[in-house]
This record gives sequence, structure tokens and C-alpha cells, in this order.
Amino acid sequence: MSSLSHSIPHLPQPTSLSSLLSWAALRRAIVVVLSLLAFVCAGGCGGGDGGVSPPPTHHFTVAVHHGNGQTVLDGTAVPLPPAVRVTDEDGAAPESTFTVTFAVTGGGGSATGAVQRTAGDGVAQVQGWTVGRLTGSATSQANTLTATVTGTNITGNPVTFSATAWGNTWTVKTAWTPRSQLAAGAVGGKLYSFGGVTTGGWVWPMSGAYDPVSNSWSDAAPLPTPRRASAYGVIDDLIYVAGGVDNDGLVRRTLEVYDAAGNAWAGRTGLHQPRGGGSGAVLNGLLYVVGGFDSAGALLTTVEAYNPATNLWATKAPIPTPRHSLALGVVEGILYAIGGQNLAGTALSVVEAYDPVSNTWSSRAPTSVPRSGLGVGVVNGLLYAISGNQAMDPAHGTVEAYDPIANNWSPRQDFPWLCYQFGVVEIGGVLYTVGGGTGSSWYGYTGAYQP
Repeated sequence: MSSLSHSIPHLPQPTSLSSLLSWAALRRAIVVVLSLLAFVCAGGCGGGDGGVSPPPTHHFTVAVHHGNGQTVLDGTAVPLPPAVRVTDEDGAAPESTFTVTFAVTGGGGSATGAVQRTAGDGVAQVQGWTVGRLTGSATSQANTLTATVTGTNITGNPVTFSATAWGNTWTVKTAWTPRSQLAAGAVGGKLYSFGGVTTGGWVWPMSGAYDPVSNSWSDAAPLPTPRRASAYGVIDDLIYVAGGVDNDGLVRRTLEVYDAAGNAWAGRTGLHQPRGGGSGAVLNGLLYVVGGFDSAGALLTTVEAYNPATNLWATKAPIPTPRHSLALGVVEGILYAIGGQNLAGTALSVVEAYDPVSNTWSSRAPTSVPRSGLGVGVVNGLLYAISGNQAMDPAHGTVEAYDPIANNWSPRQDFPWLCYQFGVVEIGGVLYTVGGGTGSSWYGYTGAYQP
């Protein structure tokens, strides 16, 4: 208080008692006002401890935690989902949590669980990242995913992850005896091939087994009834070969089953009617045989399904478009009939789908080019239509993939050879082809396609 008193200007002294009292009151009032001014100045001007200061500004950093730079097959999920970590100025996890949004920004594909909150350690991880599919002749493709943290004063925002999709490649393997119109199946990680027609038009009973590990062929028990243009399928590690045309040109009803474990054949109940040039596929434990021609050369619309448990055939709804030299594939409980040829010798691009629950057929998107004598394989929910011909000769080696969900076709890497009427099987996510021909030439090609 004394310091304030000394700051009061010197005024003339009062000369009477009344004036003395008035002067004292005025002096006290001035002291009070100056004290209030000093208090306000100390708080509002930052000159004291009693004022209200603005909150401090925090700065954060976001960076890759894990999951960057992975390489996977196209159309598949990366094994380690990408994650980011948010830290404060001290490099520690912030007390508050942040929202992180993951988004695919390149290469196609998709992200699941894209919006996440940081955990106690400051880490947020996307649920899953599936890279895009390759198209055309591409064998690799860059994919990107960004992670954006919601907020301000965040260094490194957004974070970009990269991944490389690869695949769509063909590899030439050890060749075998030249043949086309053969039957095939995969059991125990090996490719088996039966019968077919070879040089000079002879139908052979020869059978062989291909081991992808050693890239070598070995003999197997010969097909009891030599045939070409048979339908085939695998049920419980047994390979079934149905119908076909023998060396005398007779169309057969024959059904024979091969046990790879015992390297032995056994007969089963034959088809309801002779059938050559049909195609086979396994659906819900039954062997379906679709299309083809009968002994008179007429096209068949009938569909038969074989039950190994009863050793009997049942008739199913007829296929809408009669054809031979078609191919079948099964995805998610639906059977797809692709391509083929009519009696005029015209190759078809028709695709029809069979639902076993309703026992009905429906149309699907056609192939980009007509295909007869094509091969079809299924990997990761996609059907691959391989090569074929458009008017018997010449063959074309194009390949395309069908997505049943999107109901569309996309181009893939071309088949290494210009041939058709070969066998196709799937082993460990790889499609293997064997044999093939052009109608006047026969080949022993063995190929492996990694989608």
C-alpha cells in the first residue's frame, strides 16, 4: 500500500477540519482505485499469476506401424493388415484417441473395417486389405492404401501403404505323350491324364501321373475302355470318367472310376444314354455330365447327375442351349456351362448357370470371344476360360476370367500354345493343363497357370 501512496501527486494541504476529513476520504478512494487498476493490469496483461492463459497447443505425428511393402497374389488379402501409430511430442501414445480412415487409392481391390480408433498404444489397424486383380498381360501391379487421421496439427498425415500384386503367369512344364480330348483329374497333389486321341487319330488307353514337385511324368494304370471326348470329375479322391467315343467311333455310356491310391480301375453304372463331347463337373458330391452328342450325332440337352453313394444316375433340368465341346466350372454351389459348339460347327460364347436347389438354368454374361474345346478351371472364386477355337481351326490362345458376383469377364495372360481340347485341373491354387490339339495335330504340352 505504501508504494501506491507515494505515487499520489502532492496536493495543497487542507486548512480546516472539514476540509481535512474530505481530503482523507478522497485519498483513500484514490488508493482503492489504484489498487484495483494494479490487480487488473497484473491479470489481463500477463504480469501476474492470477490471470487466465490459453491452453497449450499439442502436436502429433502419425507414421507406419506395420504392413507396408507386402507382395501377394492378385485378388488376395495381404497377410499383415496395415496399421499406423499416432504419437505426441514426446514420442508417446496420446492420452486421447483418434479416428483413422483407411482407403484404397490405387490398383483396385478393397479394404474392410476401414474406419478405426487408435488403441491405448496409439495404434490403429485396418481389418483387411485385398489387392486388385491383374488384367490383360500384366503380371504385377502396384496397389496403394492411405490412412488419414482426423484432427489438426498432425505431421505425416495421411500415411500411404504400398503392396504389389503378382500372378497371371504361365510356366511351361515337362511334356508328355501328345494327345487331345483326354480326361484328367487331380488327387493327392498330382495331375492324372487318361485316354484321348493321338497322332493318326488313334484313341489310346494310356494313363499318366504328373508330379508338380518333381516336374515329371510317370505311367498309371491304363483306362480299361479307351475313349476320347469323355466327361470327368473327382469325388472323394476318386476320378470318374463318363461317356466318350471309342476307337471304332462308337459313342459310349461307360462310367469307370480310378483309385489313385491303389492305381486301379473299377466299373460303375453307365450313363442313361450314350454321350460324347459332353463336359463333367462335381457339385455337392454329385458328378454332373452336361451337353455332348448321342450315337446319331444329335446334340443333347439332357443333364445327368451321378451319385457315388447309390451308384445311380438322376436326370436334371435340360440345358437351354444344346452344344458339345463345352466346359463346366463350379463356384459357390452354382454350375456354369461355358462355350461349346453347335451342329453347324459354329463356336459359341454362351454362358449358362445351373442352380441345383431350384433345378433351373439362367443366362450369364457371354465370353468375349466364341470358344469351343476350351478348358475351364476355378481359383479363388473366379472361372478361367482358357483358349479354344472359333471355327474348328485355327485355335486362339486367349484367356479370360469370369467373376460370378459382378457377372463380367476380364482378359488375362494368353495361353502359351494355339491349341484346344486339353485337360485342366487345379492343384494348390494353380491351374495345370495337359495335352491339346488343333484337329490335325496333337501335343503333349503341360502348362501351369498362376492366376
